[in-house]
Amino acid sequence: MAKKTRSTYRLLRDELRSYWDDGDVYGSLMAWWFSLCDVLTDDGEEIPAEWNYRPGAAGVSDSDFYAYGACARATADDLRRLGSRFSRLYNRLEWQGRTY
Repeated sequence: MAKKTRSTYRLLRDELRSYWDDGDVYGSLMAWWFSLCDVLTDDGEEIPAEWNYRPGAAGVSDSDFYAYGACARATADDLRRLGSRFSRLYNRLEWQGRTY
């Protein structure tokens, strides 16, 4: 894969917005967050411990999923930036009792 050097955060954010389901915020969050973590893992990048992410037992990423493709085009720094926002959103949803 080619080295990703320019900031991709805005492109990733816009892609995320086009697929986000406001009726199921938790579902959208988890789908994107898992894909984001899969890409970081597949690229050999560290996942922040506070995200509590562990790769699945099968060790297989869902690279056909649209969110994976969008995340694969982003830089690791931009993925970590978005992942930190996901972490804060998850904590807020959990506090509000909106996780399942």
